[in-house]
Amino acid sequence: MTWEITVLGTPVPKPRMTRQDRWKQRPIVLKYWDWAKRAMQAAEAAQLPEERNSEPISVQVKAFFGFPKTYGKRKCATLSGQPHTLRPDVDNLGKAVMDSLFPKEDSHIHRLLVEKQWDDGAGARVEISIQFYYE
Repeated sequence: MTWEITVLGTPVPKPRMTRQDRWKQRPIVLKYWDWAKRAMQAAEAAQLPEERNSEPISVQVKAFFGFPKTYGKRKCATLSGQPHTLRPDVDNLGKAVMDSLFPKEDSHIHRLLVEKQWDDGAGARVEISIQFYYE
């Protein structure tokens, strides 16, 4: 079975958190928790099984980033749909998805594919495809 989830808005990577973030939260941490909450709500709307921590799972993530305001129309048109090679790193994007959708345990994930692209015209978003393998 395969589930498709789309989280609208700019993708947010998982930041390195410290003890101090519990009482004095930095803006990037607040931004991450907001994104993680929206990802969990999208998973609930897609009706993912409650118990998703036992079967082998394959996860594919496509993160689409909007263009900075300093980019001109010509540059935006050239980059549209092309690979995004700037920050944030793909591993931190993958961590954000895994920790928000599988908060208890994610050791049963056997494949994770993360891609970053510039906006293709549909806006900044994260598209997540989760494939469960049942016997």
